[in-house]
Amino acid sequence: MTTRRIALLTTVLMLTLAGAAQAAVLVTPLFMALGTNDADCTIVNVGNQPRTVTIDVVSSLGTVQESFTGLVNPGTIGLEFESNPGGSRYCRFTVEGGKQTWRAAGCVFQDNVGYIMCVPAQ
Repeated sequence: MTTRRIALLTTVLMLTLAGAAQAAVLVTPLFMALGTNDADCTIVNVGNQPRTVTIDVVSSLGTVQESFTGLVNPGTIGLEFESNPGGSRYCRFTVEGGKQTWRAAGCVFQDNVGYIMCVPAQ
């Protein structure tokens, strides 16, 4: 194998690994939504191109209760994922493009009232 070919393959491998490293994970603190209140996991794409996100609603025991993957356009509320957990949960957002292009939160929504609590994902 020539030096030039090795250099080319090395460059391709490095670019591939750099692209894979662009995925990031944002997580909220544990929060409770009791009774008929919903736990909402909300994310906004503040970047300049469409990106993919996976939202997991995770129980306090670490079990994924619900999961959704979708494409989010720039400047839009990506996914508002509602769950009626009846206890402690947190939201995990696996995002494309790095953390700096997203804003996310986990919120408790009460019917006829609105959001009564939100915690940011970091």
